[in-house]
Amino acid sequence: RRSRLSMVNIAVLISGGGTNLQSLIDNINNGYEYGQIKLVVSNKESAYGLERARNANIPYRHRSSIDADYFFVRKLSQHLDNKDCNSA
Repeated sequence: RRSRLSMVNIAVLISGGGTNLQSLIDNINNGYEYGQIKLVVSNKESAYGLERARNANIPYRHRSSIDADYFFVRKLSQHLDNKDCNSA
């Protein structure tokens, strides 16, 4: 287990069902991971993972709500910064 001193803000990128997202949510809720999911981003508006984010009260965005393809990376970076998330 991680120390509470090493809590991180997490952004999760998804494109489908969000099973990895759900695993992360469960691990955080059960105390196995110390962090907070601040944002979920999908390239598909219909991705079920967005429903998982809604159910967990996690802010989410999908590509069409972020703008056209040309501005996607720029807008994504702004959303991550606004949620105080680091990218790797």
